[in-house]
Amino acid sequence: MARNRHENYIVRTLNGLAYGYFVSVVFGIILKQIGTAVHINMLYQWGVMLGYLMGPAIGIAMGLCIDARGMNLLTALLAGTIGAGTIVVDGGQISLATGNPLLAYIAVILAIEVGRLVQGKTPFDIWLVPVMSIGCAGLVVWLIGPFMHQISFWLNSVMKQCATMPSVLMGMLVALLAGVITTSPLSSLLLTSIMVDFNGVVLGAVLAGVCSQMIGFAVMSMNDNRFGEVLAIGLGTSLLQFKNIVKRPVIWIPPLLASMLSGMISVLFSLRCSVQGSAMGLTGLLGLTDSFSIMATTYWIPLFLIDVVLPMVVCYSMYKAFRKLNYIKNGDLQISQI
Repeated sequence: MARNRHENYIVRTLNGLAYGYFVSVVFGIILKQIGTAVHINMLYQWGVMLGYLMGPAIGIAMGLCIDARGMNLLTALLAGTIGAGTIVVDGGQISLATGNPLLAYIAVILAIEVGRLVQGKTPFDIWLVPVMSIGCAGLVVWLIGPFMHQISFWLNSVMKQCATMPSVLMGMLVALLAGVITTSPLSSLLLTSIMVDFNGVVLGAVLAGVCSQMIGFAVMSMNDNRFGEVLAIGLGTSLLQFKNIVKRPVIWIPPLLASMLSGMISVLFSLRCSVQGSAMGLTGLLGLTDSFSIMATTYWIPLFLIDVVLPMVVCYSMYKAFRKLNYIKNGDLQISQI
């Protein structure tokens, strides 16, 4: 019973993380894409602002998912901002950054639970709850932040090692690793930072891996979700399915295999992309449009077939097979509403 409560708690908080990330980073990218396409600068500016609101959005979304109330919910917003590292103060200079969603996640959980220990128990709630919550968020950044930098450095080194391997193996491993990062709370933001030193077919393989996750989970989840949610996965973020992966890891097998296959073929066709486009994949169609702009227009057919059609076919076929074998059941890919 206790284990089920803990699992349910993790699933709910991950759901809040995914929704906060979606309404800020993902929706911001979509707005920037629309603003650029229709030449409305205001939409582009709104998109930029939404990206910087990732930390606060994660804080509020997670707080709602685990029933934080009153002052505790408000301090969750602050903890998300501090944890993500949204506002960077360097001497007298203040700058903004989208930040780290995983650090925001940890900071918000700690802040909310510590806040609950004192909320409603003393006459000084209005002081104690925000002070303790903000202190916890700062502690997370101080203690865990350096480890996140080490993880980023290590993943960059792994990617560099993969890039030196034979083409086919390189494409498979790079796409697989990219798919894992972008679907997990590490997110596409971390993937963007670790791929900054790369170019050419390596980024093409990254794009294939990320697109396979998004389109794969989208087609697999059609029976369990409404069209809007399916679209949010396919053109938004596969992170929305991570809480279901925690509950049923088997659902990740088809997208991971599709990532490897698409990455391998992408390298054989020498598909290329930009750093941000490859990490974001089908989010607002950024990856495809960036890839089109880098390569000749004649590449759009193999690009669409390899990065969209192939993972769609692979994942849907495996999903049907897994359903018959009873590995995947009704509701395994359902996205919970906040």
